Amino acid sequence: MIETNRIEFKRELTRDLDIEKEVVAFLNYREGGIIYIGVDDAGKPVGVQDIDGDMLAIKNRLRDNILPSPMGLFDVTVERIEGVPVIKVFVSSGSEKPYLQKAVWSLPDRLLYVCRDSLRMASGRREPPRKNNFHPENYPENYPKEINHCSENYPRIFGSASLCNSAEYGS
Repeated sequence: MIETNRIEFKRELTRDLDIEKEVVAFLNYREGGIIYIGVDDAGKPVGVQDIDGDMLAIKNRLRDNILPSPMGLFDVTVERIEGVPVIKVFVSSGSEKPYLQKAVWSLPDRLLYVCRDSLRMASGRREPPRKNNFHPENYPENYPKEINHCSENYPRIFGSASLCNSAEYGS
């Protein structure tokens, strides 16, 4: 097994592992993706020490740190690879794009991540403030004037019209 644009390996779940960033990228990607916890970068299973605790931590972190709610769009299960139990996080492509990671720092804004090949990257723009709904078509008046619309439904928040108009963004 190798890493691809739809498969990510993580050796272990730690506080420093930004699993929310990976999940947000897959939610915003047209095909979703899979994250394996307990697999090293070479694709070799190394296992997970506290499977139940890590599975619960993953579910809680995703529920609490992603907007709009990703509930129902991911599944956290145990899978055996070469006889070694690892955690598999299956992430579907979201229908309420864009998905955002709540800011980890004490900033009032949020970061948007997109999946580009096997790279997860910040969009380069901070999301502008929103009313009470996370659908871009519901609040285009809140976007700064320099952000042009790529289509009727989605604002240009990537800084690149070609990416925004691509199937990866869901338009």
